[in-house]
Amino acid sequence: MNTLATGALTSRAGMPSPGLPSARLVAPRRSARGVLQGRRVDRWLWRLPLITSTFVSKLAVPPFGALGLSIAIPVLVAASCVGAATGRLIVDTHRLLAYTAMLALLWGFQLGHEGLYSVLSMLLLSALHLPYVFQLRRAPDPQAVLGWFQRVALLIAGLGLLQYSAKFALGPGLAFPIENYFPEAFRVSAFNMQGYVEYGSAVYRANGVFMLEPSFFSQLVAIGVVVELITQRRPWAITMLSAALLIAYAGTGIALLVICLLFLAVAQARWRLLGGLAVAGAVLVASAGLLENVPYVGALLSRATEFTAEGSSGFARFVGGFYLFDQYLWDDPVRALTGFGAGSFQAYSERARYPATGMAVFKMVFEFGLVGAAGYFLFLGGCIVRTTAPGVLRLAVALPYVLSGNYIPFAHGLAFGLLIWTMPMRPAGWPASNDAGDAGDVTTDAATDATTDTGTDPHADTGRGSAHAVTAA
Repeated sequence: MNTLATGALTSRAGMPSPGLPSARLVAPRRSARGVLQGRRVDRWLWRLPLITSTFVSKLAVPPFGALGLSIAIPVLVAASCVGAATGRLIVDTHRLLAYTAMLALLWGFQLGHEGLYSVLSMLLLSALHLPYVFQLRRAPDPQAVLGWFQRVALLIAGLGLLQYSAKFALGPGLAFPIENYFPEAFRVSAFNMQGYVEYGSAVYRANGVFMLEPSFFSQLVAIGVVVELITQRRPWAITMLSAALLIAYAGTGIALLVICLLFLAVAQARWRLLGGLAVAGAVLVASAGLLENVPYVGALLSRATEFTAEGSSGFARFVGGFYLFDQYLWDDPVRALTGFGAGSFQAYSERARYPATGMAVFKMVFEFGLVGAAGYFLFLGGCIVRTTAPGVLRLAVALPYVLSGNYIPFAHGLAFGLLIWTMPMRPAGWPASNDAGDAGDVTTDAATDATTDTGTDPHADTGRGSAHAVTAA
């Protein structure tokens, strides 16, 4: 019988021809490839928030760069919308309700300001916080997430160390290429990207090449130290990240690290660590007078005195807002509760007696009052708490909200990439990482594919602890 005429590709024994595999044999393999491709797309989706908040944070689309708005904001919003449309991101009902309540409160306050508020500012706030309502349908391995973050943190730390050395040998132009050679119209402005170690100094602080400011660079590497301490604890990595933290000459990163170390020492009863921190602090205070004249060391210590220096960035960021409240807010009980309206902080701060920068706490209280600010930070806090990440990691990600402005994508990108999208709380019975239908056909390929995330043999027991150990740390 002519096998082609019957459409059956079989041998005389009725078995599939060895040279022509049947559709039954090909289909599972195609399915496996499709699953693996989907997982790769998922992987780059949860990597994107960290990429946008670091490597492209200085880039902007004209004319928004002049307003201090990075291209990272529309990219994050677009990624969340595309992820939701394709089913890779799903809505967390609790966070959606909290998001809706928060926006209803803030938008409702604007109705009482008789149009004296910025609609664009409210739209930007609404769009920037939209990604908080989503989470990945397939949650990645926490070790893979933290491993990816560490690679980024170590890379930028290494670039910062090279940058700090290169400016002496090659000059600041090559050490800060984006600031000096990238078109100004496509850069974010209104940030101290290329800042000096201290006033009157000719030495620049490192910003890791890609970070908006040395302060964000210092916070990134400080979180890198925290992640390293709860995962692999590699001495060389801790040393490298700590060195990068010092050459940023930024107090925000040091403060973040100290707070997290104190939390870690108390939460895990590491009394030796707590004692070491106390001794180091005492020695530093006792020797401050002797070290203040040592080159660079004195400049680093002087950052702590900026809170009382009216012309310093530290004063404007962390103190000036209180004077702004005294001047305009507290005398009016209604304004104190509901604020002056979205977008009003900048205009009032320009007329203030003392310089004030739009840090998240100051800006939200001034524009939305104590009630609006409370609703906003309760929303953010609830989103961070509703994750399975270790407590110290949640604290480390939460601190940049307080240490920077809430329209800066750095803190939001960290939250999406490390907590909100990747380590959410899930209802009982929800698959921990992959849909049940993905199992079986792709076991070997998935294990091999996972190697690209962790950098280790998927079959090896490293003794570092499993993903469950990371989330329970």
